[in-house]
Amino acid sequence: MTYANPCKATQAKSRIISNGECPRRCACPRLYRPVCGEDGVTYPNRCVAGCMSGVYEYKYGECRQEDNKTEDKVGQGLLDRIRNSPPIEIRTN
Repeated sequence: MTYANPCKATQAKSRIISNGECPRRCACPRLYRPVCGEDGVTYPNRCVAGCMSGVYEYKYGECRQEDNKTEDKVGQGLLDRIRNSPPIEIRTN
């Protein structure tokens, strides 16, 4: 996640891994194997947590009510889209 300044990142208890916009190009699968991030947000899988959101500390499974530290409506929207999307076929050449 890109924060406006280091102070905002520190307030969100996030680790700064680079300056400027997040340099991520993620190709995460539409796979639902939930992880609960250190920020209390449930992510659909490890890739979405780490690559797309910058959360590398997590435990497997959905967050419980007592784990929720922040409300992430964008993350919840992504979670809902993945849960409700049809399975995708992965082809290898």
